[in-house]
Amino acid sequence: MNEEQKKTILKHLIVSEKDTLDRFEEIVKKSRPLFHIDEATQNIVLEPLPFTNAEKIVLLLVGRYFGKHTEIFKADHLTTREMSDALDIKINTLGAPLLGLIKGGYVTSVEGKSKINHYKVEETLDSLTLKYEKFEKKVTPGLALGNIQGKTNKPHPANAETDDDAIGAEPAASKPKKIANVPRDTPITIKIDPSTLEVNISVFCQQHNIDEDKLRTVVDFQPDGPRIVTFKKDSARTTTQLKALLLLGGIVKNIYQRDSFHGGWLLKNSRLPHDRLDNLSSNAAYRQCFSNKSTASMELTWAGQKQALKMLDEYLKTGVCTL
Repeated sequence: MNEEQKKTILKHLIVSEKDTLDRFEEIVKKSRPLFHIDEATQNIVLEPLPFTNAEKIVLLLVGRYFGKHTEIFKADHLTTREMSDALDIKINTLGAPLLGLIKGGYVTSVEGKSKINHYKVEETLDSLTLKYEKFEKKVTPGLALGNIQGKTNKPHPANAETDDDAIGAEPAASKPKKIANVPRDTPITIKIDPSTLEVNISVFCQQHNIDEDKLRTVVDFQPDGPRIVTFKKDSARTTTQLKALLLLGGIVKNIYQRDSFHGGWLLKNSRLPHDRLDNLSSNAAYRQCFSNKSTASMELTWAGQKQALKMLDEYLKTGVCTL
């Protein structure tokens, strides 16, 4: 088999965006029963149907995709904050359905910005049209949406929240409540799926009003753990270690969703002094912020978690942090 024959065979497996754009008008028409773009406001308006949160997200991103290619929008991606505002859904409920969409191959998320995968656009529209074709859209007096199949929706089409997601769904038992949970390994090991990590970073920043770009310049997020890029050392070794462990521990707790971590490994990974950690046990601040466990399996106390968030905010604003 020569190279030309191989290319001829393989082209049947290659999915090109050109295929979607060649049928752009036909595919756009399929979206009309599900949503439209308001000409005056340029808002993507979902039809009054009982969409799940995952379906609302994916339809919003399909609308952005269409809008970009018709020059209504400059970009087809959105941050979780932008999705929350557009859909009128609390931001801490977006993490689970968004993660399901990423794992299902519907959405790609890079540095907190999510967009629909072009090869999933038509499939999404066909699937949801089929699902909702028998639903009758009814509006009762005094309500913007009224009742649909006996269920009362809130005034905004994107307000109704449900966890029974058809598109982008995960098994109910494994659904994270806010930021996606990560399987528990041994306390020493930190492992997280890169897509989950991206979603967790974005959700964490939105929840705590943190500039995500600035956080990423200070912390290098890797699937096996975080690393502080630059850290101003104190004259006392124990003070440097304690501050760094609080910052890193807070990140591990909130973004990597791990209760326990190896303090020495985190410090070493950030090129900070990582020996003689046993000396920390005599420090009053350490005893207040960390549970009484070995440095190979450290855990933040409640007070430590609050202090870690406070220090991170201070560090991002000033470049230094105080205990």
